[in-house]
Amino acid sequence: MKQHLSVAPDKSLFYCGGRKPFKGTAVQRAKQTGEKILAMAWDENWTEHENVRLTYSADGVKRFWENVSQAFAEISPGMVHVLLEDDVGIDDFVETSIWAR
Repeated sequence: MKQHLSVAPDKSLFYCGGRKPFKGTAVQRAKQTGEKILAMAWDENWTEHENVRLTYSADGVKRFWENVSQAFAEISPGMVHVLLEDDVGIDDFVETSIWAR
């Protein structure tokens, strides 16, 4: 999956929050600062992510997003930025999360 993602040094923005409006906040910040969230880092010729919910089982969808999130973290050079909802703390990340790996 790494070959289908690209991001410049110091331009990766990760966010944690389940509410859709929060994703909008992350997208807005990324556009303002020239950063990329995962959804902005896709190779334009790779479309597997567009049909993942139709292609995989529920567990497969979860694994797909876990794998691609980890790949995005691994290819992100330099400093990464993390945007958290105000009610998310460092203790809220479970041992199996992408952040804990």
